[in-house]
Amino acid sequence: MAAPLLPLLSLVACMSTKAWRVADLPTEPTMPALMVSGLVETQQQAAESPSVLNVVAAAAGNLQVDEFGATVSGKLAPWLGKQGFTIVEDADRAKSLQKVDWGEAANALSVLSGVWVDPDGAAMRVAGDTLFRGGTLTKVATKLDTGASPEAYLFTVVTVMEDPEWLFFRRPIVKLSVIVADEKGREVLRARAYGHGKTTPLVTDRTNANLSIALDEALEHLAAVPVMALD
Repeated sequence: MAAPLLPLLSLVACMSTKAWRVADLPTEPTMPALMVSGLVETQQQAAESPSVLNVVAAAAGNLQVDEFGATVSGKLAPWLGKQGFTIVEDADRAKSLQKVDWGEAANALSVLSGVWVDPDGAAMRVAGDTLFRGGTLTKVATKLDTGASPEAYLFTVVTVMEDPEWLFFRRPIVKLSVIVADEKGREVLRARAYGHGKTTPLVTDRTNANLSIALDEALEHLAAVPVMALD
């Protein structure tokens, strides 16, 4: 009975995928978008039993979260390019937003926390569900704007969740959130996309390979939906 549900769930994921962009921003030539923050965060179902098997499986999956996180910006780049942005990295500028640069120590506990921070970005979370993010975007732009050529500021968050349990089968859901602001702190692009990994029995497969499948599906859905006007 699980097989007939898969196309339906995939359709729901595609329908939940949306993108918005301001109309007054040209797509050519592309504008540099500084990677300010890139996060991967993992979540488990609240109702999930904290069994030894689940804890071990979660830790095993978290071992590869850095490997997975390092692929996100590269995979997102083609879609962003079509929206008029080219991803650039400048760790010194991005990390000037945080009071302390933890360096490699920022990801030292990823196996326990399930949170990965892009080492070339700041340790901050800005996503479509972030409350009062307008003020945050304004502060970021004020801090980073050099007054030279126009540039944008990019924030990504990948949230790894689990599909509702069906018997004893599980699979990961990846939610990709993208926020881009201009040098004035105005939000000029917002997107969210969902994708699923492969189904496995008992525990969710959160290896790099399976999360990559989910991210690829999310990006396919993102490429397929029309970009709506952002007011």
